Amino acid sequence: MRFKYTIVLDKRRKLQSGKYPIKVNIHSYADNKNHYVSIQPLFTASGKIEISCENQKEFDSVWTNRHKKDSFGNEIGETTVYGNKLELRNALKIQNDRLTVLMEDNSLKSLAEVKDWIKNWDAKEDEVETIISNLWVAFDDYIKKLNEDHRYKYATSMGSTIKKLTEFVEIESNLQKLRIYRDVIDLSITDIDVDFMNAFEAFMFKQGRSKSTIGVYARNIRTIWNKVYESHPKYPFGKGGYVIPEGARKNQGLSKADVKKIVDFSSDNEYLQTARDYFLFCFYNGGMNIKDVLHLKKGQKEFKRLKSIRTAKKEVIIPLVFNKITNDIINRRTGKGSYLFDVIKDGDDAKTMQKKVDALNKYLRPQLHKLSDLLELEYKITANWSRHSNTTILFEEGINLKAISEGLGHTSLKTTEGYINTMIDKERPKIEKALSFDEDDSEK
Repeated sequence: MRFKYTIVLDKRRKLQSGKYPIKVNIHSYADNKNHYVSIQPLFTASGKIEISCENQKEFDSVWTNRHKKDSFGNEIGETTVYGNKLELRNALKIQNDRLTVLMEDNSLKSLAEVKDWIKNWDAKEDEVETIISNLWVAFDDYIKKLNEDHRYKYATSMGSTIKKLTEFVEIESNLQKLRIYRDVIDLSITDIDVDFMNAFEAFMFKQGRSKSTIGVYARNIRTIWNKVYESHPKYPFGKGGYVIPEGARKNQGLSKADVKKIVDFSSDNEYLQTARDYFLFCFYNGGMNIKDVLHLKKGQKEFKRLKSIRTAKKEVIIPLVFNKITNDIINRRTGKGSYLFDVIKDGDDAKTMQKKVDALNKYLRPQLHKLSDLLELEYKITANWSRHSNTTILFEEGINLKAISEGLGHTSLKTTEGYINTMIDKERPKIEKALSFDEDDSEK
């Protein structure tokens, strides 16, 4: 490394605002001299942040003396700052992160190149104009955007993640109140490193959380990282970094005989009949989820999975299945408005629609459990079992994997394989028998 840097308050000359500018002091080993480079204002979602302070005392409180240390000199948090001071500290953290990247860039050979790099930060194509380094602000902004895009379920998941992160750091910091916590502990996104993620995972395990749940929270944290700067040298995920845990897959596919029990079931109990109807409609339509079912309009012959509209690179259109069973279900469940099923009403806004989807999912779960007991199924099923059951039965019947994949709305066969690779448990007796070399077996 040919240079080192510090962020300093330049008190040689005041700005028009009456404040002193904060600059980067670059020390060049080539000439053993210090060189001051101005920092351009940062433009964030909250507006323009001028990189300056009124005096040295203010600069020290914002930056120089920001770290709290224990009796061993270890950093244990940051001092409290509010309002404009907090915004300035966040802005300086962003610049500090950029400088870390700069100092590791071996392509910059001369002092002139380094100065030009710093002066033209805002003009660089790989920079995000509204970078936010504060973890809590980044989460809040993303949740706000998700709600604006009517992605309420994902927004709720993100909200659960930040609550759990808050609880984790609050306990780690021996703080008692959430209100105090988010003012005092100013976590930068770059504070979320491999050690942090491993500690967070251990904390979740102590609370009895499953790998699947921890995986959801970890992926949400990774999403926030990706929204800011995935190429950052401190990026904690990916090869050689923190590995997001995944729960062991379980076989969630019913046999054809078990599904037939559900097909043959009929009851005057409206709760159980409703559960049966929605499960089978989902089952016959490639295991479509309840949200997609409730958004169907009358006369619609095909649909796109709402879950993958934003993520799939290739548009996938799935034909709806209309047979005697699904038509009977539609006749029982259809409404007077334009929607196929009588749950979502014409005029409902996106938030109301999502609430109705969530309410039906919550309603179906205990009823499907009761139906499982009544029919003496091996497992207590949920609506999601319709998708796995569809895949399992088609695969066992010898249907081409690509055809199954298209029926599920997958754009990759690998995704479909994830639905069937748990059949080894179901086939274990046959596998053991096939690999047995006992004399009794060979004589048979």
